[in-house]
Amino acid sequence: APLVARIVQQAAGNALFLEELIRVLAEGKGDELPETVLAMLQSRIARLSAELRRFLRAASIFGETLWRGGVSAVLGWDKASSVTESCLAELVRVEILERRRDSRFPNEEELAFRHALMREAAYGLTTEEEQRSGHLRAAEYLESVGESEPGVLIEHYRRAQEIQRTVPLYMRAGGEANRIGGLPESRQHYAAAYAALQQ
Repeated sequence: APLVARIVQQAAGNALFLEELIRVLAEGKGDELPETVLAMLQSRIARLSAELRRFLRAASIFGETLWRGGVSAVLGWDKASSVTESCLAELVRVEILERRRDSRFPNEEELAFRHALMREAAYGLTTEEEQRSGHLRAAEYLESVGESEPGVLIEHYRRAQEIQRTVPLYMRAGGEANRIGGLPESRQHYAAAYAALQQ
């Protein structure tokens, strides 16, 4: 049931995408995304302007959920600029992104990719340098707005190859796990902190 729910969500009502996802699953590659689907979505992205493509690649750094200020931080833009708003407005208009009524962070507009596969397609177009610098800026932005999940920040710093900056986060996660009686998880976090220190 969870597998069926996942591929239905990924297909997002598109019969062709559903067929391709089922084919990959039948071939025993359930964790892989079909190249045909990604190619179709990346072809759609390629038809956007260079500015919109750049904005979309930056947005994909955050995952399926993103924030206006966060994408601006990744790009080095002013979040209140007319360029930021025009990019957002156009990506919402063409139904790639959607605005959310509520946001996890105060005074930060939250958006989301309408389809998880579109986010994967956009992220697949990022260069190694865009990923490294983008994840670093995303982590710093999230810390600045009060991200409370150490695991989220750890993943961004890890992808940014800033391993030393994960150490205090692993320690915090270990302490939080210990407080709720999760001794095995706590030990895993402390071990990960020690391993990060050795790098």
